[in-house]
Amino acid sequence: MIAAAGVTSRRAAEKLILDKRVKVNGTVIDELGAKVTRADVIEVDGRPIERKSTFVYVLFNKPTGVITSVSDPQGRSTVMDFLRDVPQR
Repeated sequence: MIAAAGVTSRRAAEKLILDKRVKVNGTVIDELGAKVTRADVIEVDGRPIERKSTFVYVLFNKPTGVITSVSDPQGRSTVMDFLRDVPQR
């Protein structure tokens, strides 16, 4: 849910959990794979996460030479270069 809410990536969310920075209904979660429901309150560093209530799906015909990534340290063109006007992540 942390990654789905746009807080961070899945791998970084796992690290937050292992670092005991995540609470569910006021209880620190330190085990990966904990089950939550939409009714549960999830906090990261004491701040509740905002859950996305709607999703945006984009169909994109990726041109040759464009990589499927949010950013590229090598400076190559990414799909995000074409989706700048889409405010959702």
